[in-house]
Amino acid sequence: MLPKLTAILSGATGDRRIRSIRVLEFHYVTDLMAPAQHSDSELGEQEHLPNEFFSEDMKALFGLLKGWEERLGGSERVAAERYQLSLFLGRGWGTDVPDLPLTPPPTEDIVRAPWPDVRYIGEEKLPELSLVSWVTLCERHGIHPESLMQIVSRMKYLDRFEGDIFEEGWSLGRTREYRKVLGECLHLLPRSISLFHPDFLPSVLQPRTLYPVLVDPQRDHLCISIRTLSCQLRKLNLSGLRISPAIFAGDGDGSYPDWSSLQEVIIGYPVISSTGQWFANRAPPEVVAYVDPDDDDGYCTYYAMPNPKLLNELYAAAGKAKQHTPSLKSMHLTLDVDIGKHKFIYYFNQERKRNMITLESGIPFEFSEEVAEAWGFSLDAVNSIKEGNMTFYEGGVTVNEVIVA
Repeated sequence: MLPKLTAILSGATGDRRIRSIRVLEFHYVTDLMAPAQHSDSELGEQEHLPNEFFSEDMKALFGLLKGWEERLGGSERVAAERYQLSLFLGRGWGTDVPDLPLTPPPTEDIVRAPWPDVRYIGEEKLPELSLVSWVTLCERHGIHPESLMQIVSRMKYLDRFEGDIFEEGWSLGRTREYRKVLGECLHLLPRSISLFHPDFLPSVLQPRTLYPVLVDPQRDHLCISIRTLSCQLRKLNLSGLRISPAIFAGDGDGSYPDWSSLQEVIIGYPVISSTGQWFANRAPPEVVAYVDPDDDDGYCTYYAMPNPKLLNELYAAAGKAKQHTPSLKSMHLTLDVDIGKHKFIYYFNQERKRNMITLESGIPFEFSEEVAEAWGFSLDAVNSIKEGNMTFYEGGVTVNEVIVA
């Protein structure tokens, strides 16, 4: 791709000059082969080469975009406002890898370590870019989060940052490391960012680790760092991240940042928290279960029963944070359950001209006194409505709604 991009962006003048590119999808090239069993020195070389190739690709990409930006003329601010390039970053695969001959299957299992994520190891910083306003990370991009933040930090007027950051999968060590690194590096993001929409969902074939993912069991560093970042945001949209009430409460010392710009919060979170506690527990078979009629083995999926204590702690922390967000228009907190629904929504009801809270749940749920106090409503004022059929797998939900201050 780089030779084609070079021909497009460099050297053209006059009528042949490219004046506008709205979307650019760039895939750095890596090897198809996963590292087999080798000595430590060979493995080190195998890991170093992809980093070198990736670094050269990034330097070439940024160099081309910077050169094009300079040839377009005008100030950095003009470039940022006029061109607004959307950049997609992902991993490609080499096309010159020879076909391997077919061989009999091995008599013993061969353990192959997966490739580590690539890092930027260039000695010099990448040039600052003014024309990139939107960055989207493609699925399984394979870039280490520290290098990812360093790369994005060079986009001076970036407005939107979204996509797969990393997968919170089965590897406890990797998940803890990446959460720690990302928490330490979020401050590198440009101050211009107003929309932050990262995705942490693992692949279908890679379940989550069930252990706590905090390096320090007393401090959810990543959630606290995201909370700090949200001071500069207009919209925060988290998907698949294991969270705790620290996403709203921070260290719990009662202090709150300046959230005057924050207008919208959307968080979709799994049933297990970052501390290893469960926002929902599997219901016993006699309560609710769905049997797949097309499965000859009688496969059952059991509904997750919401944990009132932990969920109310989260909702109370959200309510206390809401008191410091004067511009907030809506908040959606969606628990990711296999079957059914459990969704907390704060919004402005156009018909009633009032702010309201709605909680939709496949299992009846009651707010605590702490939630009512934090959000400014009376428990007696909560209106509970049953919608649909009584069984969860037929679409039945209980809706709690209440007007809030």
